[in-house]
Formats: sequence, structure tokens, C-alpha cells
Amino acid sequence: MITPLIKKPSLDADLLKNYRPVSNLSYISKLIEKCVLQRLNVHIRQSALDNPLQSAYKQFHSTETALIKIVDDIHKCIDQQQSVLLILLDLSAAFDTLDISDLLDTLWVEIGLRNNVFDWFRSYLTDRRQAVCINGTSSDFVSMICGVPQGSVLGPVLFIIFTRPLNAIAQKYGLCVHLFADDTQLYISFDHSSETTIVHDIENCLDEIHNWMTLHFLKLNPDKTEVLYIGTKQQLNKIKKGSLSIGGELIQPTNKAKNIGAIIDSTLTFETHIKTICSSAFYQIYKLAKIKKYLTCENLKLLVHASISSRLDYHNALLYGLPQWQLQKLQYVQNASARLITGTRKRDHIKPSLRTLHWLPINQRIKFKILLLTFKALNSQAPQYIKDLLTPYESSRTLRSQNKSLLVIPAVKLQRTKRSFHFAAPFLWNSLPLNIKESKTLDIFKSRLKTHLFEENKH
Repeated sequence: MITPLIKKPSLDADLLKNYRPVSNLSYISKLIEKCVLQRLNVHIRQSALDNPLQSAYKQFHSTETALIKIVDDIHKCIDQQQSVLLILLDLSAAFDTLDISDLLDTLWVEIGLRNNVFDWFRSYLTDRRQAVCINGTSSDFVSMICGVPQGSVLGPVLFIIFTRPLNAIAQKYGLCVHLFADDTQLYISFDHSSETTIVHDIENCLDEIHNWMTLHFLKLNPDKTEVLYIGTKQQLNKIKKGSLSIGGELIQPTNKAKNIGAIIDSTLTFETHIKTICSSAFYQIYKLAKIKKYLTCENLKLLVHASISSRLDYHNALLYGLPQWQLQKLQYVQNASARLITGTRKRDHIKPSLRTLHWLPINQRIKFKILLLTFKALNSQAPQYIKDLLTPYESSRTLRSQNKSLLVIPAVKLQRTKRSFHFAAPFLWNSLPLNIKESKTLDIFKSRLKTHLFEENKH
């Protein structure tokens, strides 16, 4: 049974394309799917079939880890006096148009499913019927000839398996690729003298991707595909920043684009990203202030955390090293949230309120996130691509105990590159006391780190 859900409240409810067809599946069905998924993931890992640069639906992976990797790669390229061309591909109705026969072939040939396991997946994918239910009224049931159910446990993973060839196509043309479910990001570095050649190669790559998708009944949507040229202002002034052709349609470059939850701009200032967070957060504060008198203090804290603090922390590892005047905008949001909860007047100092709530200021929260990811990476609780950004320090001489657990701080040419994770993480990590770095568990590390950052903020 399909229940259409509008993708965003602001969209036109009269347009069918603005709805997502979510399948209402039984609890038992989802439970069985979850068991199958666990076994499938074990098989994929043991058979070395996993794509390490696919960050969706995987333990320890998230949109933030994906963006940290991508933005870090871009920082490295800019540090080498290169510009970067980033393409954000958009697929229309990605889950709904998968060819079942092709998907079964992929499970057999590429994933190596056999016997009862393959038969189970064939049974799961074929002979499905569906109807649409709106306001309690149902349509007639029809047979599904393509697609995997949205809202299912296995559907997203099967889509990821089916689109594995996209990675090989991109790499054939020298492009880096990172995926988050159906969000595909391609990027490549170049200097101004090779721009024409690079653009030609990218267009050939995009044409091959477009043809592969068309052959397999997937639709690449040029209208929603975004193209960004990224670099310093000086680097960007040297290049033409021309359009790209996809399937015969020209895509004009933009200065900023929403990218799996963050707004990336052409010089990585994150000004629009921060402005959007502040605007949304202040609106939430305004609404909460209207109903504050009906809430207990604890309930108000919960709502502030869910609707405001979570926004401030989302993707905040990308904001390390930004000018203080930018981060101060986020601090104003946090201060307003603290005043809302504690009733502190505007003319009163905010630090006592933040301490009462046990809230780290914005700068410290950013450091906390980076150090938390560093600890996780060093203890096998983060993606391999994050761990690969860190290099343990080794010396031929016998080290004193306080020199253990150090990381190599890489040399960089540009000051702005110090904002990157591969520089910031070891720089911050090496400054931590040894007892924090050698914490036995994640919870102990978080507790000690938070205490340390509070103490640091006092000075």
C-alpha cells in the first residue's frame, strides 16, 4: 500500500512530482528484511565488494563524514594551486525505475548470490502488487514491473548495489566520486591551462553516465544537476567557468549549491550555509518563545536541543578555522537559545547561563566534533576514508610517554588549508592531555574532552 507524502511543505501540493511514494510495509516484513540485510552486508564485506566511497546506510558513515572527505580533498587541491570542478548529479525517481531483471542479474553476477539466497531475493523483488491510499480511499491493485519499495529496509541498499558501475565510469575519466545513496558527487582538480581539456573529459564522462542510466531506465535530471567551480578568488579569476553539456542540455555553473545538508559555495566561505542556519534557528526560537509559558524547563530544553542545538552542530566540523565574525553569528543563536531557557536578560552576561546549561560555546563545539571524529577514526569507529586522513607520528628514537599518541601535522602552503580536517585534526589532537587521548571508551573520551574544553574556555 502506497501513501504519497509531499517532499517539502512549501511545494505545490497539486503537482504529482512533488510527492514521494512511501510503501507501508508490515512489521514482520521489515524485520525479515533487516535480518537479510545484516547477512548481505557481511557477505559484501567479506567478499571485498563494498564501495568505500559510498557513505549511505553504513555504520559510522554519515553525510558529515562524506562532506569532510570531499571538502578535505578540495582543500588539498586548492593548496596545490589547483581549482576544482564539482558536479552534483540529480536522479529523478531513482528508486522507482530500477529494472528488476537487471537488478537480479547484478545480484547474481557481481554480488555472487546463489541458490536459496538468490531465490529469496527473486521472490522478494518479483510479483509485487501495489495500490495508492489517499484519505482512507484506495485505488485498485496493480502489478509492479520495476522499482524497489521506498520505505523498505532493503530498497536503498539494492539501489546502491545496482548503481555500482557509476563509480567505475567516473574513475575511467580521472574523476573522484563520492556517493550518498542516490546523491552522486563528481569532482576533479585542474589548473587554468588545462581547463578546456578537463571540461571535455568531464562532458564525455557525463554522457557515458547519462547513457548508462538511460539504458537501465534511470533518469539523470540535468535541470537539477549543479556545477560549481571551487578555488580561491585569484584561482577562479584565471578560469573561464564555462557551462557543461549533459545529454544535449547545457548546465550553467552556480556560485553555491545545497549538498547533502550543507550549502557549499565556490570559495568555501560557508557564508550562505551559516546564514541559512541562523535564519532557521532564530525562527524556531521565535516560535518557542510563544509557547514557553506552557512548557516545563526540561521540555523547553528538549525542544531547543531538537530544533536549534542540533542545527548548530550539524556539519559543524566543516566550519573550523572560519573568521570569528562568521562564527559569532552562530554564537548569537546559541546565546539567544540560552536566554530563552534561563530567562537571562539581553544586558546580562551570557557565560554563566551557558555554564548552567553545560553548553560548550560554538568554537569549542566545533573542536569537540573534530576531536570526536579523530578519536573514532583512531579506534575503528569511523569510515576508512576519514582514518586515511590521519597519520600516526613515528620516530626512530625512543619516545617519552607524553609523545605517544601523536599525529603528523602536514605541511601546507596556504593559511586557509589549515581549516581542512587533515590539518585541524592532528593539530587539535596533539594539544590534548594524554589521559584524554588514551581514554578506554568513547563515553569516557567525550566526558573528559568536554571537561577539558570547558576549562580551556575559562582562560
